[in-house]
Amino acid sequence: MGIRKFSRVDDPCVLREQIKRLMLDYDQPVLVEEFCSGPEFTVGYSRNESAARVIGIMEIVPRRARLDEFIYSLEVKRNYLEEVEYHVPPNRPHPLLQA
Repeated sequence: MGIRKFSRVDDPCVLREQIKRLMLDYDQPVLVEEFCSGPEFTVGYSRNESAARVIGIMEIVPRRARLDEFIYSLEVKRNYLEEVEYHVPPNRPHPLLQA
């Protein structure tokens, strides 16, 4: 929740302001993570008492943004037909998908 096109920041002052805004908007703690560039992946899985099993992997690739700056934000999700391509299965080497 809360991932927006302006969520990536490089300035500590801007980060503090973003955290304040998120805490007010969502009334809960905020998770801050290091930005990892590249394509986005969604993994669906099923779990019972004894094991978890992957049921599908989807790769999300930007159409407009540079891959090294891509954020799968609320704005992108709302305009997904123009903003991204979905690949199921992902366009990755087969051995990576089997790990």
